[in-house]
Amino acid sequence: MSKRKIETSGEENRTARDISEAIEALQHGEVIVFPTETFYGLGTDVFDAAAVERVVSLKGRNPDNPIPIILADREMLKEVVKTDQRAFVVAGAGSAGMEARLVSLLERGDKVIVCAYGHFCDRQVLMCERLGAEVIVLQSEWGKLMDPGVLEAALAEHPD
Repeated sequence: MSKRKIETSGEENRTARDISEAIEALQHGEVIVFPTETFYGLGTDVFDAAAVERVVSLKGRNPDNPIPIILADREMLKEVVKTDQRAFVVAGAGSAGMEARLVSLLERGDKVIVCAYGHFCDRQVLMCERLGAEVIVLQSEWGKLMDPGVLEAALAEHPD
């Protein structure tokens, strides 16, 4: 992996050349470091799997954990989630996004299987119950991934 240093020291010193160089680096699958108001972030092209793997490796993250991404607009969002349907951005905490998804998909009486293995999974169970769904909870140890076989068995038992 090639390394290059793009010097910037504050908003007033960022030049069109610096930004063009950063864009070129991203287009070549490189990782960039960029300042924010409170810390430095690592950035790469979200559509380049090898580049994303480099960010995960540099950060020492578990590759199974999600990573935050920054998108320019809704069209890019549609590309990321691979849809030609309308895409929406929900401004709020992660729970707001979960609830928006559930409200959009579920009707009272619908059956839903929730794999619960942590705080946010438990929160999804509560949201589904409040929406009047019939909730089938597959409980697993907190922080551990759900065994896919458990979900396959539940889907076979509840095909509806």
